Amino acid sequence: MKKSIRILCLATLLLCVLGLAFGCKKNEESTYAFNKTELEIKQYESFTLRISPDVPEDVQVVWSSKDTKVATVEDGVVTGVAVGTTVVNANFGEEKLSCSVVVGRGDVSPTVFLDSNEYSILVDDSISLFPKILLDGQLYDDGEFTIEIEDSTICSLDENKITGLKLGETNVFIYGQWRAVNKTELNKVVKVKVVDDVNLVVHNVGETKPLIDGKVIYTKEIESYKNQLQLEATTYVENEINTTFDIAWEVSNEDLINVDDNGLITANEHGKTGTAYVWAKIDDLGVVSDRVEVKVEYPIIDKSN
Repeated sequence: MKKSIRILCLATLLLCVLGLAFGCKKNEESTYAFNKTELEIKQYESFTLRISPDVPEDVQVVWSSKDTKVATVEDGVVTGVAVGTTVVNANFGEEKLSCSVVVGRGDVSPTVFLDSNEYSILVDDSISLFPKILLDGQLYDDGEFTIEIEDSTICSLDENKITGLKLGETNVFIYGQWRAVNKTELNKVVKVKVVDDVNLVVHNVGETKPLIDGKVIYTKEIESYKNQLQLEATTYVENEINTTFDIAWEVSNEDLINVDDNGLITANEHGKTGTAYVWAKIDDLGVVSDRVEVKVEYPIIDKSN
């Protein structure tokens, strides 16, 4: 009887050893691996885990994070949420790959970015808002945003397009969601004014600016004895300077002179003389400045001294 028991124990022990050996052998023979098995990232940062070699397209990879409050994972993209540690797994077929993740505290927090905090539009005109995420000096365009208007009698909203309905001003609220940061932490308020008086004035840099009736008046005739001439355009909304509009420049005779996006006029170097006109405009509003006359008398030789 004792002999039978001894034989049975030995057989059981042998089976256990073979089972362990078989299991280790299976892991050693796995041809799949992550590009990282240990990962350190900061809050809001992301890192893409890749499986090598590529998993066949007809095989589904199921990604999971042991603690989604620390880090999330979607299609291999691991994003830090809060300080802590977790494990990210990828399961496919009979395979299971794991990566330990340590999330450290981020140096800065993300914010909603727009090119201005205040916008002015005319009645029946529109502007479109294109918010982005700003983090540590870098802009990201993969955020999701919701826009709301405080006073819908002043402006209407169609997705990200705001249209002026009547004179007045209202707040516009932008709520963002990005990389596990929700809208209660990621929001911004901007002001939209609906106005009925927008003027665009062009002047020669350095020229005297006399004031008449509260508006800036400049001479329309500028004689240039340099190959270049710098113009500037100022936008006035109800007689107050406003810098929220995009200004474009146009010229009547591109064979004689050209003007860049900043209002810098250059005489073309082909010896022609003559007169051309330059003006600024705000395409979104259809506002155009007075034309500035530019006389080209010495298109090549600098006579400024």
